[in-house]
Amino acid sequence: MRGLLSIFNSDIQKTRGNWGQILLVSLVIYLAALMMWEIYLDAENPILSVQDDYVRWAQARSSLSQNDACALVIVGESRSQMAIDLDEMEKFARSRPVQLSIIG
Repeated sequence: MRGLLSIFNSDIQKTRGNWGQILLVSLVIYLAALMMWEIYLDAENPILSVQDDYVRWAQARSSLSQNDACALVIVGESRSQMAIDLDEMEKFARSRPVQLSIIG
């Protein structure tokens, strides 16, 4: 009967392990993965932020009045600025949409 109940044994000597080493190795793996991800993002050089600048807004607005009379213009706040993918919209529109959204 004692053999059947051995899986419920809570002997502290059997459950003790090298938790400090496990934590250290896990932390090293996590930091290495984080560093590799940062190096990858730096090498790809993506634009991950929005720069709100009046000069850029004025340049986009002036190019709008000079180019296409039926251009697609996106106005709004930061939600439309971050949620709309201009490359994807360009596939379906006649020309590249002009982004006039501001951070707000």
